Amino acid sequence: METRKAEWSELLKLPNPTDFHDGETWYLLSQSWLSTFQESPTPGLIDNSDLLDEKGELKKGLEMGKDFSIVSQETWNDLVEEYSVLPQQEPIPRNVVGSNLYIYPSDLSRLKELVSSLNNKKMQAGESWYLIDYRWYTALKTYLDDGLEDNHPGAIDNAKLLGVNEYLSSCIYERVDFDYVDKPTWDEMVRIFTMNSEKDCIERKVMLDGHKFDTPESLIEKIRERLSMDSSMDIKIKVENPSKFSKLDSSRITYVTKDSNSIDAITFGSILSVEKHSPAKPLKLRNKNNSMDILTQFPPAIIWHLIQKDVRRKIRSLASVVYRISGILVFMNSIIQGLSNTPPITEYFANDNYIEDINKTNPLGMKGEIAKAFGEMIKLMWSGNYSYIVPRSFKSAVGRFAPQFSGYQQQDSQELLTFLLDGLHEDLNRVKQKPYIEIKDSGDRADEEVALEAWDVYKKRNDSVILDVFHGLLKSTLICPVCSKVSVTFDPFCYLSLPLPVHRDIQIKILLVWYDLSKAPTTFKLTVSKTGTIADLLKVLSRETKIPEDHFKVADIFNNKLHKELLSHNLISEIDRENALIYEVPPTTNENTLCYLYLREEKEKSLSTIFHRPIFLRVKKGISAEEFYDLTLSHLSHFIKKPDPDDTALKNNDEIKANGVSESALETQDDNENEDSSLASEDFKMNVGDDEDSQRSEKSLMFRLCILNLHGHLLVIGLEWTTENKMAYFDQELAQVVHQDKSTQKAPTKQSIKLTDCLELYTTTEKLGEDDAWYCPRCSEHQQATKKFDLWSLPSILVISLKRFSYTRNWRDKLDTLVDFPINGLDMSPYIINPNYGPAVYDLIAVSNHYGGMGGGHYTAMAKNKNDGEWYNFDDSNVQLKKEKDVVTPAAYVLFYRRRETQSKVSSSTGGSTSTCTSYNNSHIPNELNNGIDIKKW
Repeated sequence: METRKAEWSELLKLPNPTDFHDGETWYLLSQSWLSTFQESPTPGLIDNSDLLDEKGELKKGLEMGKDFSIVSQETWNDLVEEYSVLPQQEPIPRNVVGSNLYIYPSDLSRLKELVSSLNNKKMQAGESWYLIDYRWYTALKTYLDDGLEDNHPGAIDNAKLLGVNEYLSSCIYERVDFDYVDKPTWDEMVRIFTMNSEKDCIERKVMLDGHKFDTPESLIEKIRERLSMDSSMDIKIKVENPSKFSKLDSSRITYVTKDSNSIDAITFGSILSVEKHSPAKPLKLRNKNNSMDILTQFPPAIIWHLIQKDVRRKIRSLASVVYRISGILVFMNSIIQGLSNTPPITEYFANDNYIEDINKTNPLGMKGEIAKAFGEMIKLMWSGNYSYIVPRSFKSAVGRFAPQFSGYQQQDSQELLTFLLDGLHEDLNRVKQKPYIEIKDSGDRADEEVALEAWDVYKKRNDSVILDVFHGLLKSTLICPVCSKVSVTFDPFCYLSLPLPVHRDIQIKILLVWYDLSKAPTTFKLTVSKTGTIADLLKVLSRETKIPEDHFKVADIFNNKLHKELLSHNLISEIDRENALIYEVPPTTNENTLCYLYLREEKEKSLSTIFHRPIFLRVKKGISAEEFYDLTLSHLSHFIKKPDPDDTALKNNDEIKANGVSESALETQDDNENEDSSLASEDFKMNVGDDEDSQRSEKSLMFRLCILNLHGHLLVIGLEWTTENKMAYFDQELAQVVHQDKSTQKAPTKQSIKLTDCLELYTTTEKLGEDDAWYCPRCSEHQQATKKFDLWSLPSILVISLKRFSYTRNWRDKLDTLVDFPINGLDMSPYIINPNYGPAVYDLIAVSNHYGGMGGGHYTAMAKNKNDGEWYNFDDSNVQLKKEKDVVTPAAYVLFYRRRETQSKVSSSTGGSTSTCTSYNNSHIPNELNNGIDIKKW
């Protein structure tokens, strides 16, 4: 059995995307059950209950690796044969389409009909219509047409339509940024695809509700600012609602001034005019030729287009300050904006210098398609002819060669950057035939000699603009702990991936249910290690409550039922923070035991429902049913209330008695829970008295008793309440009261570290683990050697990736710690061990930001424009001017640094840029960046 489980453990690991093949069937498996399987020789029946809602359908928002795993059909069949599935629980299969597996498949036939019917549907006054992101809507239509999972649009995301104040952005265009759908279509879309956020629901009443861009005063100020009006000019907005949008009177006109209560009169389709407040005369806008344009009778989208056009005119005067990108996901946009604001790359591609370098025969490349698509996109972005572009060709090319980036699912921006740098390098590699070169051992040679040799060998096989700009040289030192063998290698790199030296502590809220039910359950906020165990958690809770650790039980409760108990060796990461409770339980002896009480409401035409969380009760072994009823009633006394004397539902009922039970008081009930009356026969025996005096009418009981199930060593007893008795005697409101411990008022501890701390950690000596041991050529076996990285030379553009995402066997998490990185003057000299290397000072030029957790989130970029020196925030297709102080945030993920031109020239002698005082031959420096790039511009 153990051998078989070991084989399964390998098969139960999370698959890679490359493991999926078209037509295959995979099965969802609860991570909770899987954890039990891995730790216990008897995990019990396969149970996916925590993945299903009350209707038996898959819950929304589940995450692979956290809530569930997926297994192949063969593995699933083996598991079912060995352990069986919980009765009446259906498997959860999912089919692979193309190379993708989607967890939430759906029937699209009704949605197809609804979307198709919108083409001829007219808006009617009073109807609700919903704005929808035009890119997402276009992706949806493509998905509805071909049904390919590669084109799955993902969850509805209208974030780019909203400004920072959560009102609609003032620079959105109909049929460019948004479209509308009616309520039936919207409801069907939400049912199938869900929303990223409640904010994505942007409802508008035709003719009754307005833009809600902002307050009237701020809206007028925006118009005045965008049109370069004199601040003393008092203006008003004339709003005319045309008849084609409704049956209302087409002559209905209202005005919006800074003193208006709202701008609700403005709807999509309203005709606007901008006029002087007094006299009522159309205001004229002076253009570059001093001619006069009257802004009147334009739909709002056109008005805003003209305003944006005025801004665009200013932008062009700065030689392409900012460009919006539409039609791609934010993770891709974030990296593109970072690369496009890297001057040597932008100039190289925008000037078409890349064309003569395209290598279509490189087997490691992509036939030049990635370089061509990227070059065309950069040229369009910096041509000065467009305010935004839709790089479909680039996205398509990336998707063809890297399927993980196809479709509309969010991916990792750093992984995309790695793919692009490698792909562009190979597509533009000037070496057409790569020679075979045997790598020599470093031996006892000097580092300078080994480094120069390593770079020369690399250059003979690799020569591209990517190497010229992004590649540096890294020294790696391995020392065998047994024979002291030293192995030194020098390897090129195109970015540094720095670890974050953070404390892996988290603050979690837990709910403690006291054994004394008169004390309301209390919420505590505890600080524990992310990788700690339940024992660590209970130790902290014990310090807070002064209750011994062994007086607690941690239970995973789902739908008010015990799903599983978490034992002291279980990891804290296994806690479901929404469903887990910690119970105070009294110690047991040989004379007594613990049982769970389920409070259930009897239903005439359906199964009983559990209306309260489980309750612990300590009872004597051999207790009679009569004694058990009295003990239970006493334990629940805090929740028992006096009935309303006017309650007609109880008038025909006998008086409820608190003592004495009938033989029917204790039953063994079969309620699809694998109940077994024999479960109570040994450790826990209830004697039912034969004395007729002790037999009370069932109507005299507040609730009936029934044995439900045995979980491990615990008996589960159901307290069956009639609806009338529950309403009359159980104080539901009191039972829901929860107190907050003072610990919940603690502000979360904010950790802040410096980028230099990350560099120090990166260059610290570490010992290799057992799984990544090094093969020592002298010992002829694998050893846990010490390993150390050192920087030998750095590139002109230094890319730094912060390792915010951590992956272990039992934990996956994102670190949101603020890393304080310098915007100007990052001095890398202390970390360079090359004795001949001069100063290396860098300035920040771009940042890729990631907000949210693992498996998705939102990406933005901040970049410094090379022409005006200003910082801009690129949030999807929205662009905003930012202050330099706003650049450093906890969301920073990938940093782009540029070496100061006064201190650097490009050298190919040992990789990257070297100082002008280097001892290497600099005679070839002017040709290092050939193909027309002017190094003086660096």
